[in-house]
Amino acid sequence: MVGSLSLLTILAFLGVQDPAPHEERGLDFRVRAVFPFLEGDIAVTDNNLAGSTLDVDDDFDIESPGDSADIMVSALIFPWFRIHAEYWVSRFQGSNTVEETYNFGGSVYNTNDDTKTDLELQIGSLMGEYNVFLYKTPHWRFELGLEVGAGIIGLDIKQQNSSAAPIFSERQRFNTPIPLVGLYGKLEVFDTIMAEIRMKGIQVQGFQDADITLFKASAEVQAFLFKGIYLSAGWQFLINKGKVEPHSDEEVDYDFTFNGPFFSFGYTF
Repeated sequence: MVGSLSLLTILAFLGVQDPAPHEERGLDFRVRAVFPFLEGDIAVTDNNLAGSTLDVDDDFDIESPGDSADIMVSALIFPWFRIHAEYWVSRFQGSNTVEETYNFGGSVYNTNDDTKTDLELQIGSLMGEYNVFLYKTPHWRFELGLEVGAGIIGLDIKQQNSSAAPIFSERQRFNTPIPLVGLYGKLEVFDTIMAEIRMKGIQVQGFQDADITLFKASAEVQAFLFKGIYLSAGWQFLINKGKVEPHSDEEVDYDFTFNGPFFSFGYTF
């Protein structure tokens, strides 16, 4: 009985699918200007010298919003299935005077030292999208789908003591590949307005000697102008935390939250 109900449920979902959805767009390209605010902390241990846990706002005085851009390309492979590629880069800077001596990356920063910080985050992902539910009327269309794929998280942070003579700095870089899963929903009205929500992420332990948690979500409203050109606005949110070992004698422990508005320019056909 349970098996029969499951089969009927699957058939019900497939029954609302259009076997050849003529309104599917073959290619969608968009560029986002993002204005993210950064919160969180980081500790960097190097050469067995334990790193202090430093707040990016209080200790680094990171300026927000940072400079950020997001490029997205989506291509239709066959009905109900797309390939979705995305690349996001965010850069932040800060300068501060040390209030209490701390360790970062194997170096000691003493009270009253002047410091400068550069932080860059890069996230790239390649996802396969499968449309699991489609319902439409002459005036609106709703789509719900799943995403499965992989991503790469890159972090580059440089901390500089500009009071020292000579000036010295510590730099930590790493790139970590991770699997990703996601969910998306789209609502299109009168072929001119579309609302889109996307969520994807993962929590993995022991993968590439890393403990990573990533959750990225965005909500966007698009207004189509003419010939496939559209403008949009929305909000982007990201949690990225982890413990990684760029080298055998190094460990980076960080917990960042990014969120802020964005504006997009897109073209689809």
